[in-house]
Amino acid sequence: MVSAFVMTQSLLREIQRSGTVSLARFYRNLLFRMAPLAWAVIAGTMLAALLLLPITQWSTIGEQATSAALFQINYFLGFESIAYLGEAANSSLFQHFWAMSVQVQFYLVFPLFGWLLAAVIRATRIPRTPLLLCAFSVILAASLTYATASIIENQAFAYFDTGARAWEFAAGALVAIALPHVRLPRSARLVLAATGLVVLVSFGAFLDATTLFPGPAALVPVVAAVAILVGGASGATHGASKLLASRPLVAAAEYSFGFYLWHWPVLVMHRQLTEQELLGPVDGLGVIAISAALAYLTHRLIEVPVRGAARQAKTPREWRRPIARLAVVALVPFWRSEVQGRTWTGCSLPRPSIIPAQRY
Repeated sequence: MVSAFVMTQSLLREIQRSGTVSLARFYRNLLFRMAPLAWAVIAGTMLAALLLLPITQWSTIGEQATSAALFQINYFLGFESIAYLGEAANSSLFQHFWAMSVQVQFYLVFPLFGWLLAAVIRATRIPRTPLLLCAFSVILAASLTYATASIIENQAFAYFDTGARAWEFAAGALVAIALPHVRLPRSARLVLAATGLVVLVSFGAFLDATTLFPGPAALVPVVAAVAILVGGASGATHGASKLLASRPLVAAAEYSFGFYLWHWPVLVMHRQLTEQELLGPVDGLGVIAISAALAYLTHRLIEVPVRGAARQAKTPREWRRPIARLAVVALVPFWRSEVQGRTWTGCSLPRPSIIPAQRY
């Protein structure tokens, strides 16, 4: 929802400046924003699985890695009816990639929709804001209706379905469109931001999101996020807005993407290696520390250099370096795992797993 808010603001500025949306620029930025770190994590996870996990899991891990690298693992998990946050022993190393897959799939269509609306605005002279509000309201209503029906019929699949999640992105877009026209007193903004933050942080303690999402129950955190965005829109320097803009949280946010991608495979592998379903304080801190260290390293060594080179590239010749770096990062995730004897990706290898295959 928040990512849709930011993306919509960017597209609105482009439409206001040029009257259209550059699809080539949008997709290029999307690729270099999402792919380098995601593919690096997939590659690192596959190599760790090769060293630590039994050969009996390699084929499944390879299939899931390819699905995650192609940003379609949400449907892979949905058709398998895998319950998110299910038992650790049955957890996919890549199942947390479902959210990124939904996001990428939505953003493949989103700029096309923006480009079409920009063309309608130029051709008909219809005021931009009412048209955009109407268009995204229709998407929100249609998707939320579909999500509500889907969780009744097959909630396990609906949880991963992009169509049932599109309304959350539409909500973020609506906030970005309407926010410049919202005028609230300072006291109201403070209350909104504080209330939204409290609701967002405490929501998981009262409701089980894995069985109620993405239906009407998801309105609670979405509305809470809207309250935070509206409350902090004017650059408030007090209350929840000040807390969220504090230097430690801003610094942590820089590495949050990498931490999110790394924490799940680290956690799942730790549980499999130690046969622990619940982690104690020491083990939990260890998982956090390893995930944070990996997030820092991949951000500095992979994400920043690749995105920096892409940002600076202007000519076809200058694009060679970022494309080459991205290709290197992408190499491992697109290997297909084939278990035949003791082979993986066609290379004859001894089984180095420290977990006996008989346990599986």
